[in-house]
Amino acid sequence: METITTPAFHSEIPATRTTERRKHPRFEVQPGVISSLQFTVVGQTLDISRGGLKFQYVASRDRSTQTRRLSISLVDRSFNLDMMPIRRVWDIAVPEMFAHKDITTRYCGVSFGELLDFQILALRFLIRNYTVSGNHTS
Repeated sequence: METITTPAFHSEIPATRTTERRKHPRFEVQPGVISSLQFTVVGQTLDISRGGLKFQYVASRDRSTQTRRLSISLVDRSFNLDMMPIRRVWDIAVPEMFAHKDITTRYCGVSFGELLDFQILALRFLIRNYTVSGNHTS
């Protein structure tokens, strides 16, 4: 299976999980945007699209894998989008980053479920204003 190496993070992710299934373009997120899975997992959002996002987090063995809702917010709390329905698509350990016996750095990819109109508008706002190249149409 072909893999894609992302230079910024030196992780290899199977291509079938990143490129073949995407319906929407992904945009790199500016620093300060965090994602949380019902506050059991909180991490830095790395990229986002109309269809889903990828984030990095530090996990212990007892992390929840049953979460079906995600919140996206800015560190300064000037933007918050709660209770977005999601499906966890993949969740992988990043071995070359910080790791300890019970603690690992992980990447998680989620796809958004059926979003309400206000969630779609807020997501478009976030993509236009808080991604690296900005001014995207989504």
